Formats: sequence, structure tokens, C-alpha cells
Amino acid sequence: MLYSNTQDLLTEIRKKMLDEKINIKELANRMNKSPSAVSMALKQKNISIESLNDICQAMNLNIDITFIKKDDTN
Repeated sequence: MLYSNTQDLLTEIRKKMLDEKINIKELANRMNKSPSAVSMALKQKNISIESLNDICQAMNLNIDITFIKKDDTN
């Protein structure tokens, strides 16, 4: 899937949380952070790669980043 902004990416993470039945409190426990800190991270307009990696590690997910050249016709 191609994500062009942070909101789409974080929406996908929230969907995965629902699929895996992981709530904010559980994710916060896994990350050793407060639920409010995790909730704020999931609402950011821009998330750092480090924060994204922390969330994915806590959910037992890997991050796969691929750079794709934009189509020259756009």
C-alpha cells in the first residue's frame, strides 16, 4: 500500500490495532509509555521514524520503506 501522508499511515496502524485487539492502554504498556503519550503520538500530523518504529516494535510489526519515483506525467 502506498501512503502519501502521516494521517493515512497512522490510520492504518489504528486499523491493525483493532485487528489485533490492541487498545491504547495495552500499546502504552508495551512501549513503557503513558496512554496519553501514545494517544498523542497516534494523532500527530507528523510522526518521526523513531516514534513510528517504537509503535511498530511494540505491535511486533516491521517497517518496509520503498522509494518510488513519481510519474513524470503529473
